[in-house]
Amino acid sequence: MKEWHNQKECGSGKIRLLILWHIYKILNKKFFKIILWPIVLFVYIFAKSQRKSSERYIQKLHDEQQRRGLTPSNITPLKHFMAFAESVVDKIEAYSPLEKSVTFKYDEADDSRLFLKLLDDEKGVFIITSHLGSTEVLQGIKSKNRLPHTRIHAFMQTEQSPIFFDFIKKKISEEKNFVLHSIADLDISTSIEIKEKLQNGSLVMITGDRTSAKYPKQSFSKKFLGEYMNFPKGVFKFAQLMESPVFFMICVKNSESEYLIYLKAHRQNDDKKTNLEEMKNSYVSFLEEKTLRHPAQWFNF
Repeated sequence: MKEWHNQKECGSGKIRLLILWHIYKILNKKFFKIILWPIVLFVYIFAKSQRKSSERYIQKLHDEQQRRGLTPSNITPLKHFMAFAESVVDKIEAYSPLEKSVTFKYDEADDSRLFLKLLDDEKGVFIITSHLGSTEVLQGIKSKNRLPHTRIHAFMQTEQSPIFFDFIKKKISEEKNFVLHSIADLDISTSIEIKEKLQNGSLVMITGDRTSAKYPKQSFSKKFLGEYMNFPKGVFKFAQLMESPVFFMICVKNSESEYLIYLKAHRQNDDKKTNLEEMKNSYVSFLEEKTLRHPAQWFNF
């Protein structure tokens, strides 16, 4: 099987994205999602590699659910593809200037209060996200009076989907408080700049569940859904170097108009080596727990 960053974009050509963008602006979201079905079916038939990845994930998921005595999810590869397609629509909506009629709900059982307190105090926060759910829709929080002036620096893998990255970047070019970066451009000078941004109260968001295309061997292995999976070392080292509060965040869809946000604070340890290992273990555990709770929204395939 090819590494994710060597797989070409599937169904996301520039012309197709622009057509979908204009259809979305003209039609309502509900009708727009109806026309997705034939598109998804076409992609499902011809995207053999992605389909096999989805099948393998679902098998791993069911095996882990059985080991834990949980009821197996009724997810199928086709439903998985459709959920992914709908998440792309949600991302398009999140980055559009159109009015968004969605609400964000925080899981009261986690560390959301601590996170919101830091925001109110205008403190910088380093956020490690994932490909579970649609973290990109958090752009919508800015319109909910919680982050109207907070600058967000988001890092995105561009090797697999440069067309989608360019598309999004153009759509947010007028948003002064949202800056999109390519992870491939991350170096010492960028790190210094980002550390300064955090000290000035910015939020930094980066995914922690996909290895680097530039440095694929810079990874660590942890058990995830019963099998060992590679995670990027650099993300967690980057978080530690920033010397700011670190949170793990996942944003999943509850309904057409509501998203649920999970947050977990990483408790810092004075010993750097121990701190780094605890951060990695805590993140993987957090991600696995939420994936089992929302299996259809795992899009790391």
